[in-house]
Parts: sequence; C-alpha cells; structure tokens
Amino acid sequence: MSEFLSSLISGTISGVVTGLIVGLYLYRYQKQRDLEERQNVSPHKLKKKLPRNILDYVQPGITLEKAKEYFGVPDYTTHSEHAFFMKDKDFLDTNSFLFNFQNASVRITSLDNLVVDTITIFVFEEAKKANEIEAFPNHFEEEGRVILGKSTLTEEHLENITNHWGNRTNREMIAAIETYLGRFGNYLNYTYFSTFPKAFEEYEQTQEPKALIGSTIDGFCVSRISEFAPSISVYETS
Repeated sequence: MSEFLSSLISGTISGVVTGLIVGLYLYRYQKQRDLEERQNVSPHKLKKKLPRNILDYVQPGITLEKAKEYFGVPDYTTHSEHAFFMKDKDFLDTNSFLFNFQNASVRITSLDNLVVDTITIFVFEEAKKANEIEAFPNHFEEEGRVILGKSTLTEEHLENITNHWGNRTNREMIAAIETYLGRFGNYLNYTYFSTFPKAFEEYEQTQEPKALIGSTIDGFCVSRISEFAPSISVYETS
C-alpha cells in the first residue's frame, strides 16, 4: 500500500472517530440542556394567565359546566374539603376542583355537582407585582376592589366579620377572616386569606382579628355557604 493511500485511510478513520466523539458530546450536551430546561420550567408557566376580572364572570350560582369552560380541565379533584369555620365537622362532603394557572390557583366546589357554591383564588408569590387579580365581583365599586397580593386588610374588612381563623404548619402560616354582604337570606360570604401575615404571633395569642390589620391579602373566597371557605395549600401548587 502506498504511503499516500495509507495516509488517506488513516486520515479518514481519524476524521470519522473525531466526528463520532464530537457528535456524542453534542448529543449528551443537548440532552443535559433539555433536562435542565424541563427541570427549570414550572408547570404553571406552561398554562395561561388567570384574567384580572375573572370574578366578574364566574360567581357562586353559575353552573359547574360553565365554570369549567372558563377554567378548563382541573388539575386535582376531590370529594371533600376542610371546613375551616364550621364547628360541627372538620370536612364537608362536596365536589372540589383545583385549577393551576400561570399567575394563580383557583378552587371551586359544588355540593350537587351542578352549580358552583364557592370560588377561591390564591395568587402566586412571583406574580403578585406583575399580575393583579381583583377579589370582588362586579357589583362592587371599582375603587373599592381588593387586589390580591397587593391590598392589605383594613378595619373596613372587619365591619361585618362573622368568623376568623389561623393555622401554622412547617410549610404554611395562614389566617382567614370571613365577612358577608347583601340582604338577609340573599347574601354572599367573603373570606380574605393572608399567608405569613404580619403580627401572626399576636393573633395566635390574643385571637383578636384586629391584629391582622395591615397583612397582605393573598387569597380570597366568595361562597354562598356560611362558615365554609376552602383554601389552597402550597402542597397542591408547588
């Protein structure tokens, strides 16, 4: 075999081997990059954003079918919910549906699986500044609307207070204040939730809801069932 032919074959083999090594490296690099991107992308970021005025369209009394047209397919379904304010039982038998959006989570419940009884919204921490969501439906004055993650509890929110509650776990610290609005026999119950509220220790010691004034309102529930305001846990949204 001539020296030229030998060099040509040797060069070809070397080029193929080098190409395989480079190709394998690029393949592994791309796979690692894809894995990191999948790990860094929150499932919530793949979803649409919850509209600012969603409670103008979805309120207690709307059909469950219509509500699902707005919210889509639920991420989690159960048939009971923790009843924070109810004194006679810890859980209420109901149909409960959790929906996670890019900027917030929504929970709706229905006793008869036909009509919505409660709607709860919690805004995500990273979306509080960029995505303002109103807590009140359209029969309130515009300037009186609470903005989740921005507005704070005031004395006005305590005017018709019917219940208050607080709870602390290893991952959560949350307080809730329930009020009502409307005429007798035809009113709705409104619950304001505050996560990691100011003066939580004072509230725990005194059980005085005024201690929570100034805490940011991070979640909201509108319900046509008194003493029943389903919350949303970080265990379900993280």
